[in-house]
Formats: sequence, structure tokens, C-alpha cells
Amino acid sequence: MIICLHVESEAKHAGYPSINDYIEDIDFLKEIENEKEKLVSKRDLIECINHSRKELSVLIDMDVLHKNALQIQHYICIKDCTPYLESFIVGCGVFFSVYNDGYAFDKLRIENNDLIIPTYDYDENDPNKNYGHDPDMRDYRKYGCLENIMYLITHKNVEDAGVDLMCCNAPGISFYISQDEVIKILNPNMYRDIVLIDGDTDFDYSKTIT
Repeated sequence: MIICLHVESEAKHAGYPSINDYIEDIDFLKEIENEKEKLVSKRDLIECINHSRKELSVLIDMDVLHKNALQIQHYICIKDCTPYLESFIVGCGVFFSVYNDGYAFDKLRIENNDLIIPTYDYDENDPNKNYGHDPDMRDYRKYGCLENIMYLITHKNVEDAGVDLMCCNAPGISFYISQDEVIKILNPNMYRDIVLIDGDTDFDYSKTIT
């Protein structure tokens, strides 16, 4: 009843004697435009995430991961209608971001529990860099990506990296995260304009995107 009165008021204000005429000429067109905007936003989101997936598949040889008992974890951050796919190599004592293409991730390996990732422009005398492992030996594969980040935020030394960024660099651990996302994880009721999705969601088959 309230909705009908609201539409009737809008129709009169727009100079329409009939509610049906107003709905057909104005309100219905507004709905169509809204749906178009949603479809465009969803298309852009899908394209952006699919591009990130392709980059990741080029960057990392999955057989190398399996050989070293490692996995890939993701979370998706949507802010200001822009999606970001954040990816990490995870294992026992290992939680390492893969957004930096300076590493030869296809040649990574585990030696004595330590994560070793060669770099593309390495010194010939020292072609490998040893990133070690988390002494807690937490098996990050057993938990969700955001659960792992929550654990690291509350148990490790997370530092201010400037420009709204926080970072955590410790043996076996390396990642950056925005301060807004940290607050969102610690207090989900804040920063409602940020959507964090644990995992890699296939939006091609999703009808609704928050």
C-alpha cells in the first residue's frame, strides 16, 4: 500500500493522470536501466577475475605445486565495483602471495620444510632465495584464505607499509593487504562498501552479486 501511494505521488508530480502510464513510460524504463547497469557491472567483474585466473595459470605450474604439497588459495575483494583476485601459495608453514611476477614460481620447491623461490633477475652466484617456513608449522591448506589472514593479523607482526597498506613478511609468510580490508576482517560491521569473498567464486553462473 505504501509503495502504491509512493508511485501515485511520483506519477502526479511528473504530470501523469494515470499510474499505469507513469509506470510504462518512466518507472519501467528505470528498472530496465538498472538491470542494464547490473549486467555491465557483472560483465566487467567476470572479465577482470577471468583475466587474473589466466595470469595465474601462466605464472604457476600446478604440477610443481602438487609435487611440493602446496596449494593455491584465493580471496576476492570487491570495492567501488572493482574486483581484485588475491592469490597465495599455501602449505605447512607457508603462506606466500603470488602477485609479484619477479619470482620464478614454476621453479619453486620445498627443501627441509623451507620455501625456495628463484627470481627471474637473480645473481648468478645466488640463484635461489630461501623464504623459510613459519616456525608454528601451521598447515594453511586446512583453513580458508581469510581465516589464514585473520590468524596472521592476530598472531604475527603486521606492519604499516604506507599508502593504506599493511604487510606481513616473516619466514614463510609474505603478503600485503589494505588497511580497510584488515578492519573489515576484524570488524565485519565496518566498511560496508567492501565485499570480501573467501575463495575463487565463478561469477559466470551466479545470478546475484552483492
